[in-house]
Amino acid sequence: PGALQHHCGAFVTLHQHDRLRGCIGRIQSDVPLYLLVSEMAVAAALYDDRFPGVKKDLGEITIDITVLSPLEEIRDVKRIEPGRHGILIEGHGRSGVFLPQVATETGWNREEFLGHCSRDKAGLGWDGWKTARIFIFTGIKIAYQGPEQWPRNNYKTLLLDAVLQGCNDPVPPPPYRNRGTWYGFPYLRVRFPDRRISNH
Repeated sequence: PGALQHHCGAFVTLHQHDRLRGCIGRIQSDVPLYLLVSEMAVAAALYDDRFPGVKKDLGEITIDITVLSPLEEIRDVKRIEPGRHGILIEGHGRSGVFLPQVATETGWNREEFLGHCSRDKAGLGWDGWKTARIFIFTGIKIAYQGPEQWPRNNYKTLLLDAVLQGCNDPVPPPPYRNRGTWYGFPYLRVRFPDRRISNH
């Protein structure tokens, strides 16, 4: 379907027994959505520096895919609706991002959402957002618990299949990608030359 060919940002979040196990994505993309999701899923499983790679117990891993809208820079932070908007904060060569669901999961209000992103993700200090550039975006969240939960032949299923089956891209990969395998599936190992941001 055409939606899978769109160039938009996406994050893949892994949980194991309801605990975060990895989260990596890109705010913007120069590759089609189905390919980005496949790459980010493998990256979240193997290359999130906060966690050891997923080497076993794949059946215990649940997958959330968040497909992002385009970024919109804002001047008035009152436009941020916690739970609806994600945020990207940029300043002094640093950046940090929170997905929309982070505010819901933590119960943070707007100021806490901004403060934690500024301090914990961007490294700008709790009040650093006040002099930084702020962007908002929305996201469509697709949760994967098991193939039996999804009707076949729709774009959500195809996205999830892309995660599990890897990428069989017939086009030669750009120089920064190397092919590899994960659980026997082919994928493109990404060195992330731009805008790879881990979440949570």
